[in-house]
Amino acid sequence: MSEQLPSHMNRPGLIGFEVGAGQGETIAALLKKAFPEDRTEVIYDINGKDRMVFCELLK
Repeated sequence: MSEQLPSHMNRPGLIGFEVGAGQGETIAALLKKAFPEDRTEVIYDINGKDRMVFCELLK
C-alpha cells in the first residue's frame, strides 16, 4: 500500500492514520520510506500511547 500512495497524493498535502498502541513507529517507518523528504510524526495520547501518525507532504 505505501508504495502506491505517492502516486495518488497531491502536494502540499497531509496523510493521517489512527493507529493502535504500539503501531505508530511501524506506520511512521512506512511513510518515511514512501516520502523520505517530507515530515512524519507520531502523536501520543494522554496516556503516552502512540495514537496518530501524520505525514506532511511539502511542496
